[in-house]
Amino acid sequence: MRSTIVALLVLSTSASQVAAQAPPEGSSHERAAAKLVDLLQLEQVFESSIETTTAAMLSQSPALAELEDVFLDFFREYMTWKDVRPAYIRIYREAYTQSELEELIAFYRTPVGQKTVEITPELMRQGSEMGQRMIEPYLPELQRRIQARVGGGSSP
Repeated sequence: MRSTIVALLVLSTSASQVAAQAPPEGSSHERAAAKLVDLLQLEQVFESSIETTTAAMLSQSPALAELEDVFLDFFREYMTWKDVRPAYIRIYREAYTQSELEELIAFYRTPVGQKTVEITPELMRQGSEMGQRMIEPYLPELQRRIQARVGGGSSP
């Protein structure tokens, strides 16, 4: 439980540090990255990911379930979109040239681009569920390998 809390604190601290390093929006390249971040509706994705990540963590550590509100309040206080948005802009600015950003913006303004933005979270959820279903029959083998390692044995 303590390691889970420490990992979450490190994640929130790292995101804040990355956000603080992002330069202010000024250049046309920076503005194009900001426009793409907005078109992709990353604010909604970000907000949803806090809830999804917290729920996943709590499902793995049921003893923490009664602390769900504490985790959500903590993340909403220290990982705000206002603080994280500049980091997303920097990531997109560094990944794409201005010309590429403009092409992406043009695509995401089309009906199929907007549909892509709308349905991607659901497609990702379905993909995650599919992966869980596919791996579920093999979890006893994973547990056996973990036990072999932790118990001092060797794994194949």
